[in-house]
Amino acid sequence: MRVVFMGTPDFSVPALEALVAAGHEMACVYTQPPRPAGRGKKERASPVQACAEALGLPVRHPLSLRTPEAQAEFAAGWALERRFEPKMEDADRDAKYDRWKKAVEATMMVV
Repeated sequence: MRVVFMGTPDFSVPALEALVAAGHEMACVYTQPPRPAGRGKKERASPVQACAEALGLPVRHPLSLRTPEAQAEFAAGWALERRFEPKMEDADRDAKYDRWKKAVEATMMVV
């Protein structure tokens, strides 16, 4: 699956690592821009940015996603090179969908 990951704090790092380990295609990683930190007030990257860079993933950190430029860049990250075409026959799909609807109805009667 093609994924655009958004996160900044350290507790987001395990989720990013799990997505990469699962073999998902990481289109890019969005995180907040580096902030001044420490006594020297040097810019420090977020934990997610550090992890993404270590994994060799493209990182973006716009100031806001509300600008047309940032939205266009975000949309470009989702550009699909392929199209999903279902391989299931229509009759098979309809039969499975009918069974699914019956299962949902049965569940609703129990609740």
